Amino acid sequence: MLPAVSIIVPIYNVESYLCKCLDSILAQTLLNIEIILVDDGSPDNCPGICDEYAKRDERIQVIHKQNGGLSDARNKGMEIATGEFIGFVDSDDWIDRAMYETLYENAKRCNADIAFCNYSRVIDGVVQPKAQAIDTGVLNIDDYDLLGCYHDHYFPDSVWACIFRAEFLKEYELAFFDNKFVLFEDTLFIYEAYLSAKTVFRTGEVLYYYLHRSGSLINNAEKSKRIIKKVTMFSKLYQYATQHKINKKSNPSKSMIIIFFWEDWMGTLISYNSQYGKDALLNIFMNIETKRFIKTVAISMMLGYANRYYSKQKKLSPKYRIHLMYVSGLLLRGKYSAFIDQYL
Repeated sequence: MLPAVSIIVPIYNVESYLCKCLDSILAQTLLNIEIILVDDGSPDNCPGICDEYAKRDERIQVIHKQNGGLSDARNKGMEIATGEFIGFVDSDDWIDRAMYETLYENAKRCNADIAFCNYSRVIDGVVQPKAQAIDTGVLNIDDYDLLGCYHDHYFPDSVWACIFRAEFLKEYELAFFDNKFVLFEDTLFIYEAYLSAKTVFRTGEVLYYYLHRSGSLINNAEKSKRIIKKVTMFSKLYQYATQHKINKKSNPSKSMIIIFFWEDWMGTLISYNSQYGKDALLNIFMNIETKRFIKTVAISMMLGYANRYYSKQKKLSPKYRIHLMYVSGLLLRGKYSAFIDQYL
């Protein structure tokens, strides 16, 4: 009998946390699981810990590989996974013993492509209140556009709170993009999955515990890098929608991705500008790797479907809609200084 869920755990330099993580997986009330531990060339004692656990439980498989990053480790696990569904656990986190039984049974009942749960952060050893207010139930994704999924319903940005139907992942050729080039490979994967999915189950029950490690504050250089890479991430999402020709309400045109990007990226730019100033922000614009996508965004926000939909959604006055067209034109022509002055 094939496993109900294959659980992939990418592992690198987490020997202080790994045993707690693995013990929580072995304690699952869903017994028919496959556990794939991917040792991503970890320099500490993690490889030995993985091998010891594999001796204890025949459901565990271990992959030892050269370090290739989180995306590569997850992809390697997916290549050998045999479960009906696939889930991911980060190796410094832990999970409730009923997590996979809850997600699997409801995904089967609802014939869902994706099922996800709520989570809590753990800070300085203290479990925080649940991270989000989530209504338990089933969502037919065709009833929502991509923006509505995030404005009206909470959808996680990370894969570790989810399980995905394996056949669904294969059908849409979903895999993690190399995180050497895309910092938000986790988010890109799940956005692509949302674009493709038909039915999603979600529960407001906290079943995942995310460890927030100290010393994780992001400095200016890292923030600017993330802003630049976010453009790359959305350009990849745009390409995905083009290649798969997704025809559903959640993606009636690629313009929906452009609007989603505009909302997300502009909010980030406004925050960065207020914190670091115009000169720092101008430097970011000059280092954007995918300027073609920025031009595509600007054209659609200036004259295309994205402008019409966004204006209707935001109930923009005719005067402000003209202003939106004007600032989009500045962005199109690379007049970044003027764009910052006019829009941010």
